[in-house]
Amino acid sequence: MSKCESDSLPSDVEEVAKAVVANLLPSKSKAAYETAYSNFQKWCGVKEINIEKTISEKVLLAYFSYKAKVFRSSTMWSHYSIKFTNLIAFLKRNAEGYRQKKSK
Repeated sequence: MSKCESDSLPSDVEEVAKAVVANLLPSKSKAAYETAYSNFQKWCGVKEINIEKTISEKVLLAYFSYKAKVFRSSTMWSHYSIKFTNLIAFLKRNAEGYRQKKSK
């Protein structure tokens, strides 16, 4: 089980991460992302899971198993992509203008 413990991070690292995350979400879809995360937080609250301290693959499997009873697989993929966008969005944003070099 992986643990995310922000208490053990240096404050400067925490602040930089928060600043980066604040600017990542596209303005068009920000509301959808926030709603999806809010629903996940509510589910975790009902199940008494502290998402500030522990997010694991098992927790996500249980959540998506719960959601699969209501949604089709295409919707499940979109919910998954919403949950893990911060790093992907950061990498995409940093790749703007990058041209891949082709090997000879």
